[in-house]
Amino acid sequence: MIFFPANMIDEDQNFARALKHKGPLMRLPAWLVCHQELRTNLKVRRVSNFIAEEYNQILLEPANT
Repeated sequence: MIFFPANMIDEDQNFARALKHKGPLMRLPAWLVCHQELRTNLKVRRVSNFIAEEYNQILLEPANT
């Protein structure tokens, strides 16, 4: 048994989830970072905000059971 990202397990039929009935065994924090000067650039800030919003949606989606 190994810990593996759930979306990667779901995409590969060679893997199966263990202890599925227990739900996620752990959650890890994630950070989106960039240099401060890049955040002052409007285009870079928009891309950064887009990535953060999309990633947040992925994290909030319930796990496929």
